[in-house]
Amino acid sequence: MEVMDNKKMVSVDDLPEVVFEYILSQLSPYRQLDDCKLVSKWWRFCVRETILKLKRDLVYCLSNQLIQWSHYSVQSGPSISA
Repeated sequence: MEVMDNKKMVSVDDLPEVVFEYILSQLSPYRQLDDCKLVSKWWRFCVRETILKLKRDLVYCLSNQLIQWSHYSVQSGPSISA
């Protein structure tokens, strides 16, 4: 993704690493992050760092009981019968 700004090419790769990793952290950790790893070596590195941070955050929250669990019951709805 490049944008012309006063005849200067700007790329997403010009973002500071921490900003780029924050953007990556908003993606789905399953398909979208896996796809991002295929873009370039830089992206692969940032995706790996993002995944490590997400794992560290999860372990921290679990170990300090900072996760609130919710139970949702399945409501019966319309069904298809033959």
